[in-house]
Amino acid sequence: MRDARDTKDQILDAAERLFAAEGFGATSLRRILGDVGLNPAAIHYHFGGKDEMVEALFERRLGPLNAERMRRFDALETRAGAAPTVASIVDAFISPALAPAARGEEGERFLRFVGRYLQESGEAASARLRRTFEPVIRRFVDLLARALPELRGEALAWRVHFLVGAMFHSMTCREHVSWLCGGVPSVSLERAREELIAFASAGLSAPALHAAELRS
Repeated sequence: MRDARDTKDQILDAAERLFAAEGFGATSLRRILGDVGLNPAAIHYHFGGKDEMVEALFERRLGPLNAERMRRFDALETRAGAAPTVASIVDAFISPALAPAARGEEGERFLRFVGRYLQESGEAASARLRRTFEPVIRRFVDLLARALPELRGEALAWRVHFLVGAMFHSMTCREHVSWLCGGVPSVSLERAREELIAFASAGLSAPALHAAELRS
């Protein structure tokens, strides 16, 4: 007899693999269950439906990642001495996502699924991701606001928005660096992490530009 936890993970593995390869809309529950040799009742028993399955996929991959980010934020705030630097705050946010344990074949597959899911499901998918990340993003922005009191709320929000985009691009298109600099043999995650932290920290800390300066 299958263990309930093992069965749930097998269903999620199959769903993630098929969603990444064929798309969310094109993958039926019957197709997922056929992949693991289960009958349709298994979905309703373990999840309730397709949307609940997606929630479980997000929680399985992103729950531990966000917990590690929160742990690092806590460590920064309780550390004796000077207040956290912008670079240390950015490090706490970025590094868990670029850690080798968060990548590999499963990590790449999950990113493909998320990309296709966002493309196919639009605002519903964006809203689901916002709910997943909101506590972490709010904490991240709060720490940055204290480290960068000269930045107004809207300016900080834009810069965090750009940072998240740069992080996602770095995770999915790292090989572009080889092309840009004329053929680097390989681009390690550690190098990507270091350069992204340096880039994001400088961008977050840069003085705000006014419209007149942009036109000059």
